[in-house]
Amino acid sequence: MFKNLQTEIVTEVKWPSNGFMLRTSQYKIDVPNGVPSSALRMPNYVDVSGMSAALRSGSTLAQGAGGQLGSVNGLVTSQLTLRFADQAKQWKSRCVGEPNRGPVEFTFQGGKVHFALALGIFVLNPNKPSPGDEVSDRIFSVIYSHELLHVVDNLDMLNNWLPPRLKQIRVIDEYLIRRKPYLYGRAVDSLDGLTREFPEFVRNKIETEAHNLWAVEANQRQAIRDAPQEYGKVQGQINDLRSSRTIRRR
Repeated sequence: MFKNLQTEIVTEVKWPSNGFMLRTSQYKIDVPNGVPSSALRMPNYVDVSGMSAALRSGSTLAQGAGGQLGSVNGLVTSQLTLRFADQAKQWKSRCVGEPNRGPVEFTFQGGKVHFALALGIFVLNPNKPSPGDEVSDRIFSVIYSHELLHVVDNLDMLNNWLPPRLKQIRVIDEYLIRRKPYLYGRAVDSLDGLTREFPEFVRNKIETEAHNLWAVEANQRQAIRDAPQEYGKVQGQINDLRSSRTIRRR
């Protein structure tokens, strides 16, 4: 089925934690260029323990205010994963020793290789907008608008930065693009066992390399977005809004 097909790297975005769209007309959200309407998701509202769990989740690419839980008002998480279109048919096996024994040469036959980025948006419960409370709406807008900067960075990396660099990763270049046979297993291993193990082995190997590549760039972009002077402006707006509420109540 996949013989002589070109290797096609496909990128896609998933929102496993944010299934509902945000009604942005209710808020004055500053949407950066490059953020499609499909990315304007209702955030998950969490308490401090939930935010702490989100910070530890995914690809350690949790991006939010300052990097310290005490100062995090919102958070964007991301996790990069790989999926073969039909891995059982995309890898051809050949025993190089005894029949039905290892080691085995696995050769990629081409077709689509999907790199999916799972994104998540989280906001602390105290920052959830309250019906009829204009100040809470504006605080939420400030926080959500900042988190969209992390979203647009992730989308730009996935769609523009990542694809050409994936082909420079040795394991992708050698075994998916140039289709060099991958020798896997030992003489004591069975062909059936190696055939079951190999897809997960090679997927984990490629994911690790891709993640290491991604993390360096993602951390650099995060450092710019959440630099003290930059996030200080965001926190300053939040503090001013909270102060205005206090003054009104006097």
